[in-house]
Amino acid sequence: MSWDLNSQASQCLVLNSSVIIALAEINMANIIEVIGMEIIVPQAVYEEVVVKGRDRPGSGELEDLARQGKVKVLAARDRALVEALHDPLGMGESEAIALAVEHGCTVILDDRIARLKARSMGPSSQGNNRPPTTSLR
Repeated sequence: MSWDLNSQASQCLVLNSSVIIALAEINMANIIEVIGMEIIVPQAVYEEVVVKGRDRPGSGELEDLARQGKVKVLAARDRALVEALHDPLGMGESEAIALAVEHGCTVILDDRIARLKARSMGPSSQGNNRPPTTSLR
């Protein structure tokens, strides 16, 4: 697995479900403590991993980290953006990109189409830059 770090620095990361599952395989709690950044998980991703994915890789780890306050579980406020991104993306990826835009975070995505969508979001008239992306390959 290689990291494609093509983003400007931010103080927070937004993770989607496949990233959380991959990190759970290599001790996610330790990694989160080492990187020292705020970690945001979209509400849709939390539901997918912890509720629907109960007893699968990543579910217990994410639930514990959220309970301990080491990750923030948030819903995107810009529901119109989430809905616009939802076709063709999943709800978790859509909400991850929207949260990255709202909070000025780097979004970590494994899906090529999701990364392209995130990168295509150029600066808006209100000064919101496209979310920096980091990809897992």
